[in-house]
Amino acid sequence: MGNVNDIETNIERKPKEAQLLYAAENGRVDKLNALLAQKDVVVDSPNSSAVTPLFLAAKEGHDECVRLLIEAGASVDGIGVVANALTPLWVATYAGHKNCVKRLVAAGANLNTKFPETPLFIAAREGRADCLKILIEAGSCVNVTNSRGQNPLHIACSEVHESCIELLANTECELDAMDQSGCTPLHHACINAPDGHRSVKMLVQLGAAVNISSRSWNHATSLHFCSQLGKLENLKLLLKYGANVFIKDKCGHTARDRAQKHPECEKILQEQEEHPPSLLQLCCWTVRGVLGSKGLKRVHELPIPLSLQRFLL
Repeated sequence: MGNVNDIETNIERKPKEAQLLYAAENGRVDKLNALLAQKDVVVDSPNSSAVTPLFLAAKEGHDECVRLLIEAGASVDGIGVVANALTPLWVATYAGHKNCVKRLVAAGANLNTKFPETPLFIAAREGRADCLKILIEAGSCVNVTNSRGQNPLHIACSEVHESCIELLANTECELDAMDQSGCTPLHHACINAPDGHRSVKMLVQLGAAVNISSRSWNHATSLHFCSQLGKLENLKLLLKYGANVFIKDKCGHTARDRAQKHPECEKILQEQEEHPPSLLQLCCWTVRGVLGSKGLKRVHELPIPLSLQRFLL
């Protein structure tokens, strides 16, 4: 195998377009600048895989190269069919190169191209919170769905990316959207997040419905999931926000029936069954229901005492 100098020498013998691709992929800013200064160079010259210099620079996170190529007139979405192409923005997001993402967005990159999922969807899946924030602020669709009917919040909850969950839950992303298995983001969080994880609390505080029955696990609710998995802290939290202990699954089982392998969970559920909620709790749940998730996100704007705001949240 040749050393770096041999590679450089070999590249110098190749056409300018090949040199351009090499400089972009390897972050050779000086070489890229010199090539772009030549009038006869084609800035969007693709390699054998139809990948452009801008794509390679974005993929590798070479922010300065991305800037130079955009300023030289490179096609910000590459040369594929934009609606379903693997674009520079997509690969930069996947890799978590937030500065490249910022430059591409500012240059007008297509935010909602699918391969097969959008850049925002990939940011949620991979836990790229910095990139996700940029895409949300730029206006990316937050309610886009994949082939399983899942929106980005479903995915963030499944992967337990806390920062991404927080960002998405505070947008117009639908908190109670149901995927093809009938699961909401809260269902996914209750199943996948560790017991007591902040993501579950964020979702219920912002108004995620706690009593929706999924089509998974014999039509289980979030309370059923946590009871069967022995997630005591999550169970307590769900009860605090109005989870109904009397809802039965498809087999006629309540959450307590499912908690038989977890005595602490079973005990709390039995106590809840024997002692109905207080009038104060019922009032809180009723007001929260009236406000809905959109209203709860703006509770802090209401002209009510701070103590009442805290009571509702």
